[in-house]
Amino acid sequence: IHAHFAGAATECAMAASGLLGVPYSFTAHAHDIFVHPRALREKFEGAALTITVCEYNRRFLRDELGFDPPTIPIIVCCVDPKRFARKSPYRKGAPPLVVSIGRLVEKKGFDVLIDAARRLRDRGVDCALEIIGTGPLEASLKERIKRLGLDDRVRFTGALPHAEVYERLERAAVYAQPFCVAADGDRDSMPVVVKEAMAM
Repeated sequence: IHAHFAGAATECAMAASGLLGVPYSFTAHAHDIFVHPRALREKFEGAALTITVCEYNRRFLRDELGFDPPTIPIIVCCVDPKRFARKSPYRKGAPPLVVSIGRLVEKKGFDVLIDAARRLRDRGVDCALEIIGTGPLEASLKERIKRLGLDDRVRFTGALPHAEVYERLERAAVYAQPFCVAADGDRDSMPVVVKEAMAM
């Protein structure tokens, strides 16, 4: 039985494993080890296999929790390069479009991105910023935009269907994502959205 994320899903896999008498395994991703590392040692020691998605996570498990990294294989989350490929060469727009995608939470660093948009404006660099996503920080981020006088430069689109996200990436001059470590320790390790943008 394999579970993704080391939290509740792995706890369910452990319970099912005990009931059925079959082994369990799990993949550790991000918040499940950085913010909510519930009984990780017990899960790790009981699992037939523990996987993570990048070397950063493996080092964290070793340094913070004392796990032996050679026993934790890495399986990188990938993207389909046929699905994420430009249909046509980038066409310069006026102003150039900067795109960022993610939940509106602290670890995504959208406050830093908004501040960067202000610095570009102050330096006379023309650009437009679109932030795709929703989340608990939406109101405070919009207030920051208003306070900095960036209503004409920064726009929130809310959640968008895949086709519209792809269209934004197709038009973008730059993809920007200033990730940070949140106050509660939450962070991204190897986000798929960055790989999608790189493939574009």
